[in-house]
Amino acid sequence: MEIHPADFARVPLSSSSSNSDYINATFVDGFQQKNAYIATDSPLVNTFDDFWQMIYEQRSPLVIMLNNWKEGREKYPEYFPTEKGYTTKYGNIYIRLDEHVADKAIVFRKFTISSTSDFENPNIVRHFQYIQWPKRGVPEKPNDMLQLIQTVQTAQRQNVQGPMVVHCSNGAGRTGTFLTISICMERLKVEQRVDVFQCIKLIREHRPQFVENELQLKFCYEVLAKYIESFEGYSNFIATD
Repeated sequence: MEIHPADFARVPLSSSSSNSDYINATFVDGFQQKNAYIATDSPLVNTFDDFWQMIYEQRSPLVIMLNNWKEGREKYPEYFPTEKGYTTKYGNIYIRLDEHVADKAIVFRKFTISSTSDFENPNIVRHFQYIQWPKRGVPEKPNDMLQLIQTVQTAQRQNVQGPMVVHCSNGAGRTGTFLTISICMERLKVEQRVDVFQCIKLIREHRPQFVENELQLKFCYEVLAKYIESFEGYSNFIATD
């Protein structure tokens, strides 16, 4: 089933190869920042151009990929150059892979993108792919997800150009879970409180299928519990009734 964004929150393209301003992507607010995130599905061959056009137009400095290239019978095409130093053109946008580092859970890539072949006025895009999240389950280790989100949030603070792009296979279950945890962590830092249910309720106004099942809901709580435990002391937290 294809999942569509709410019309009020969809991300418009100013130009595209299909002569339409539509892309299956939605803005999501952070705890304190409007349109802090863009949620979308994994690009297909016929949407590569629009995907990179969106990233270029929105000046997105980060892309978070939560699916693998092959999941059961489903295969998802690589939507970027995979050879270091190599440039590929998608629509009107040139993409060059500058860095590639892989560990057990996270593959990091750095791209330079530009509307010109000589990369005049380029944008830097940092791409984090988390490869240990099964399509119909949750990661085995909440600490790995906590580390990923903290790494991404650090990179986000250092690159405050535009919204962070987050995607999984359908842009709903895993993407919504990631967003819920990230937004709740932001609130914990500021207000020392959290409301997972309310957070999911709010983001579902933008894309209805965010956080698809009980496993993902439970995982939100598990990661947030690990986050609270990670503080050396609880002096930063204010007890509330």
